[in-house]
Amino acid sequence: MPGRLAVVSPTGVGTYLIVLLSYYPRFQRGLGAPPLARLVPRPWMSASALSHLCAHKLLLFVGDSTMQEVMWTLMLDLGRCSHDLHGGHHKREHVSRNRSCAALDPLNLPVRSCANARCMAMAHTSVAQMASSGAVLLKANSRCFSMSACDAAGRAMLHGARVPFHAEFVWSANEGIVTNGGGLSRSFRSASWRAYFADIARLNATSSSSASRPHGDAARRFAFDAVIFTAGMHDTYKAPQFKVPGPAYKGAVAAYARQLAVALHELSHLAPTRVFLSIVNRSSSRFSRFPLREIVTTVHPNVLRNVSAELVRRGEGGWISALEAAPPGEGDHCGNMLYDENMFGYASTANCTALAHCVGRLLCDPGTASMAAAGHSEVQCR
Repeated sequence: MPGRLAVVSPTGVGTYLIVLLSYYPRFQRGLGAPPLARLVPRPWMSASALSHLCAHKLLLFVGDSTMQEVMWTLMLDLGRCSHDLHGGHHKREHVSRNRSCAALDPLNLPVRSCANARCMAMAHTSVAQMASSGAVLLKANSRCFSMSACDAAGRAMLHGARVPFHAEFVWSANEGIVTNGGGLSRSFRSASWRAYFADIARLNATSSSSASRPHGDAARRFAFDAVIFTAGMHDTYKAPQFKVPGPAYKGAVAAYARQLAVALHELSHLAPTRVFLSIVNRSSSRFSRFPLREIVTTVHPNVLRNVSAELVRRGEGGWISALEAAPPGEGDHCGNMLYDENMFGYASTANCTALAHCVGRLLCDPGTASMAAAGHSEVQCR
């Protein structure tokens, strides 16, 4: 079957150029793997247009601090009061007269008012053993963020900022929440963490459905419209078995690959659109060095292809890899996080914008799920 070139514009807002590579053997990557598809978003979409695209979506963000950056960048950029989902784009001077409109303060995000109780219960165990417990406790609130858990004050802040989508965050880097390291084996294998994870899924499965979600069986089956997941950073953090190539390293990589496959399968039950965030171009960070470089460039693609192939055989769509292909940045993160005992936020998320907006289009455009029907795909987010 020859390669196909298709231009898909399901919404009239985001036009995607989709290149589906041929089924020739030279394009096969792994036994039984479907052809690799590459999707290149074009042209650049304004924050206002992306707000419309993501309106009423239920989005699940699963991962570590990198995923937090993406989520908050989207909420800050798409939830600004200048994006009126009902009447088009308004000039800031007109919006400022509307007292019900108040943009989120990037330095004081509503994490204290929107924290999942089960997550916080796990975090308290770690917080009690640390100095500066007040600041660490607020950090725990940020990692336990859940819109479903918001109190009246939190709901008022998010509603006033006109955040267009419903967001849930699940810290999957470990069961300690405020600790570093551990990885998927310390979260998905923890009974307390799994209760927290199930709590997030249950709350959203029983909440009022999104206006954009499908009706009938599909609506009843999925708790979210889309899920985005990342892993690897905390799995290798200060882990001696990952330090030097050899038998121990090979065993650790194999164990990580198996656990990643389990996580991908479990998350696939929660949403029809599935995106995996892969950091490939932060040259000054741990992602550019051993072992993360090898894991990101070899383990992740292989596991995602195999899991996607299984999903396709079951009549479902595969996972899409969002590859960060922006110019190399400084350090492990694109955002500048700041927190103390009084507030949590970001001094800047400007370096996260291109990646977050690309991810937002993948999560919110209905064409993404249909594109993934062919199996695992990779997207260059520039």
